Amino acid sequence: EEALTNEHLTKQFRNQFDLVNRAIRIGEYLISSGKALQNWPDNIAAEVLKEIAEEGVDQLEKKVYS
Repeated sequence: EEALTNEHLTKQFRNQFDLVNRAIRIGEYLISSGKALQNWPDNIAAEVLKEIAEEGVDQLEKKVYS
């Protein structure tokens, strides 16, 4: 399994706090909406970061919030 690097993730954000805040909001939404139980693995935090790295945060938010 490929390890995530901070550099790849933080390039998409002004700073690490923005990254963490957006990832937390996505994770909280997945849990509160029940979507986490349906289509996401047990480690939601790692999966959210992986998806942000692969797709970008805007694409992930569109996918999650729709």
